[in-house]
Amino acid sequence: MYITYDNAFDRELRSISEQHGGFAWFLPEAECEKRIQTVAGELNDSGLFQPPTVVRALWKQTYTPDEYYGFVLTGNAFIQKTEAERQAAYQDIKQLAQHHGGTAERPYLCVLYLAQKR
Repeated sequence: MYITYDNAFDRELRSISEQHGGFAWFLPEAECEKRIQTVAGELNDSGLFQPPTVVRALWKQTYTPDEYYGFVLTGNAFIQKTEAERQAAYQDIKQLAQHHGGTAERPYLCVLYLAQKR
């Protein structure tokens, strides 16, 4: 999950992402937890599994502007953009990183659901 926090960098990144059609599905931490609980509940309520064990791993990656743009290029919605649209997003990403120390640090939450079959 692509976590966002209530800070200047994340607000600016979300705004740039929205302006360019969405880089990723950014979620506040509380929304990530809500989604985790929903999935765990659906597994449990299916009647097919024992109540799941949920394992969370929060990690961060620091990117140069070029590296983060490379990540953005992997998004399904972004792949369909024209070269001009991609370049406009790249310029905004570069400017954002330069405005915040030259890099982009992004948090990620990996979630593993372990559930034994009934």
